[in-house]
Amino acid sequence: MRRVCCYGLGGGYPEPLIEAENNDVYYKQWMENYISDYVNRDIRSLFPRLNIFNFRRFLSLLAQYSGHQLNMSNMARALEISVSTVKDYLDIIHQTFLWRNLEPFTGNRLKKVQKSNKGLFRDQGILHQLLKIKNIDQLLLHPVAGFSFESFVIEELIRGLQATMATGLEYSYYRTVDKSEVDLVIEGDFGFCPVEIKLNSVVQRNSLRGLENFIKDTQSQYGIVVNRGKRIELLTENIVQIPVNYL
Repeated sequence: MRRVCCYGLGGGYPEPLIEAENNDVYYKQWMENYISDYVNRDIRSLFPRLNIFNFRRFLSLLAQYSGHQLNMSNMARALEISVSTVKDYLDIIHQTFLWRNLEPFTGNRLKKVQKSNKGLFRDQGILHQLLKIKNIDQLLLHPVAGFSFESFVIEELIRGLQATMATGLEYSYYRTVDKSEVDLVIEGDFGFCPVEIKLNSVVQRNSLRGLENFIKDTQSQYGIVVNRGKRIELLTENIVQIPVNYL
């Protein structure tokens, strides 16, 4: 089970979490070895012609983008590689289950939406290892804290729904040119379920604007806010707060 109370600080791999309870050094060594083996053994074996040095630099850079829209041109310039190579790298880490590509929701014909892809590291332990974040205090003070929490919640929701064996579900994110945004849109036979994710425990009414606009524009029945609140409660007539500990 993941450590939801720590917002995915240590990730979801059982072995390092269990062993680290009696050996503080074990967790760091395990994570370092995992990333090293992933790059130098797995990726090298699957893609023998790949520039491993550039790919490793790409992973370090990508840690800054988890939960963000991806500007591939900026990434390519920073790494001095082509945009097509960045796209190839993103496809590789998505297909090897380290990263999840999240496509933009384009079903709202009333608004002009941004169509850049967004993505997230599927395990927060790996993300925090790449960012050299060692404890919860460092995480909460780090600029990436909100995006890390968002990535953690999105992955928990998607995996939880997949565990129910539900079929026909699609996942995307939503952002318009006027900055109206929803972190995750779940689409199925029921229609659309927009989810907004907040690191704080108290929701300000003006922060619900993106959800409210989405619900109105798509005629969705309800929306969800996942945060660090203490209880499940209705924030508006059709927006419910669900604390992260209930996931």
